Amino acid sequence: MTYGSSVEPLPLAPLPAAPTLWGSLPVMVPNGDVTSVILTLRPAGRIQGHVEFTGTSPRPSVDQLLRTPVAILGVEGRNLSYVPVARIEEDGRFSTVGLPPARYSISTMPGVFPRIAAGWDPVWKQESVRIGDRLIGSVEVQEDDVTGVIIRFSDTARPTELSGLVRDGAGRVRPDATIYVFPVNRLDWVGGAREVRPGRTGRYVVSSLLPREYFMAAVTDEATDLWREAAFLEKLSGSAWRVTVAASESKVVNLTIR
Repeated sequence: MTYGSSVEPLPLAPLPAAPTLWGSLPVMVPNGDVTSVILTLRPAGRIQGHVEFTGTSPRPSVDQLLRTPVAILGVEGRNLSYVPVARIEEDGRFSTVGLPPARYSISTMPGVFPRIAAGWDPVWKQESVRIGDRLIGSVEVQEDDVTGVIIRFSDTARPTELSGLVRDGAGRVRPDATIYVFPVNRLDWVGGAREVRPGRTGRYVVSSLLPREYFMAAVTDEATDLWREAAFLEKLSGSAWRVTVAASESKVVNLTIR
């Protein structure tokens, strides 16, 4: 699938029915060949669930569902060389390929795929990701499948949003600041951290946030390409504000540079 072109994306291919195996073995390579290495393969667990649409608006068509990927992102050091995706089937179910044991986040947000849900009526907005009644930001995958994941969309949900002004200690607006918003739960930092900059008036807006508790920090000397790294976010968290955002909530938080 190609994003960013004028060509309508094709339906995602169905996943193979054969089970996925995985294996990992550290190897020290001295000056010479390494022989007789035995790598044991084990079953890999999958993430399975379905999408729900709550509301009265016309639901996405089967063709639109089949074009929509559910993206799986590694959390806490599991750096896959690709982004596994699962397609949404006609009945709303989805299932990933087998994944190496690790913690993963599940996303259908535009930040992962800019043309996500191409053709959907924009009235449908992602409301939550849950297992049963429990809101989740990530899941732990071992050899057994993780089942019962529910990605819920609503036609009445308002965009979840944080906004406000950024000022310095003297009360002056600071359009040159950089704002970082990231979950308090560090397991959700991968895929959950955001970097935004205010406009010329010093006002910022962070939209399409999942409902949960966040750290917020406004700085003028920390802009870096490494802002997604855990070490950088850990440093910011020590002096950051904490704010909780509920589903469909728009909250005003005025920030002071620290």
